[in-house]
Amino acid sequence: MGSSVVVFEETKERRLGPRQPGQSRYEWVRTSDRASCVRGRATINAWASRVPEPAVQALSRRLRSHVDTEFLGALFELYVYSLFKAAGFDVTCDSTTPQGSKPDFCIGDARSGSFYVEATTDHGISALNQPDEAASRMLDRLAPYIKIVGHVLNVHDFAIGCQE
Repeated sequence: MGSSVVVFEETKERRLGPRQPGQSRYEWVRTSDRASCVRGRATINAWASRVPEPAVQALSRRLRSHVDTEFLGALFELYVYSLFKAAGFDVTCDSTTPQGSKPDFCIGDARSGSFYVEATTDHGISALNQPDEAASRMLDRLAPYIKIVGHVLNVHDFAIGCQE
């Protein structure tokens, strides 16, 4: 069950040049006619259309942010959601762990059970706990689906944290 949210609506304001000083990544992707941005807009819209309500509303607000850290964090969450869905997992948004924390997703399938995922962008400091064996097996299954999403946006500080 998806949504009808469109992150990047069609606009007549398009340009081919590079990102301007002070221009947010969202605004650059929204207005650029470069092939990578055209494909990026289509991909982000397609991914967002598969996220269920109400989670997609908050995610789309962050994707439209002119604050780069908000935009990039939301983009990475959307990427992780789409990655797990493409790999055939059940993905639940807005889950609460037995300990009361609220990770981004609960990931699972009938064979492997489930685990929680918090997708974050790293702005200088990185620390990840080692995932348990079930989470490691699930992450290994994702390997064929992983592409460097940061390449187009020139951002490589992404991390996926898992816990049972």
